[in-house]
Amino acid sequence: MKNTYHLLCCFLVIFLSGCMYSNHYSKNSALFLKTKSISPAATCKITCQMKKNDCFKLCKDSCGNCQSRSIFSTRKKYSRYVHEQCVKGEVVARELNSYRDPLQCRKVTCNCCADFDTCIQSCNGIIQKRLKPASKCC
Repeated sequence: MKNTYHLLCCFLVIFLSGCMYSNHYSKNSALFLKTKSISPAATCKITCQMKKNDCFKLCKDSCGNCQSRSIFSTRKKYSRYVHEQCVKGEVVARELNSYRDPLQCRKVTCNCCADFDTCIQSCNGIIQKRLKPASKCC
């Protein structure tokens, strides 16, 4: 009987913990707490804006970061090649561009503005799709 009581209490605690209000935007945002009297569409748009702000803060794979990592990696690989050729006493036949991957930064994972646009469209209930070429990271 005692084990059944403990088991029932554990399930009750687990079940009730799933009902807790767990939106991480509300912890430090008075703006989100004030949205109870605002329409659901406005609340949705505020949430989209907050997600966009978080995306810009947390994003590490942006075009600029990808380019700088790519340049660093290219130079490192080329330097290693030049060193190996010098140690062997052979001619350096390759150029720096031989180690550059032109498609490496073609598609980055941080496209906060596009995600924001899709989120805003979802607030209206219709997501419009257009075919367009991938954005080039220059």
